[in-house]
Amino acid sequence: MKLSELVSALKAEFRIPRLEPTGTVYTLRVNDVQTIYLESDKAEGRFLLYTSLGPLPMEHTQRHLEALLKAQLFGTHTYDAVFALDPKLNEILLFLKLTEEALTFSRFMEVLQNFLGLADHWSKSLQQEPQP
Repeated sequence: MKLSELVSALKAEFRIPRLEPTGTVYTLRVNDVQTIYLESDKAEGRFLLYTSLGPLPMEHTQRHLEALLKAQLFGTHTYDAVFALDPKLNEILLFLKLTEEALTFSRFMEVLQNFLGLADHWSKSLQQEPQP
């Protein structure tokens, strides 16, 4: 299922009046805290699902990064999503690559729900002092 078809289905399912891309990026405001981005990569036949988890914590940075990397090991605690640092914004991102060809709307909704839960968990975790 192509990204444009998924976006049309999202608009219909959640009665979103307007959800238009800026370039190749759709911006979906989930709530007051979370914004999800869907970016097309037509050359690869896939798209990216990503969000910011917040700024890189200035305190306990090493322990936060260790926690993120441990969770990301083999994708077992991240549903195959990946953490990254945006050097321009100094923010930690969570992103996932999805193949259009093998994706149905129901599978996308399942992935999106897991992704939102994961983003919520880690954005809150990064605001707290990490466990040793």
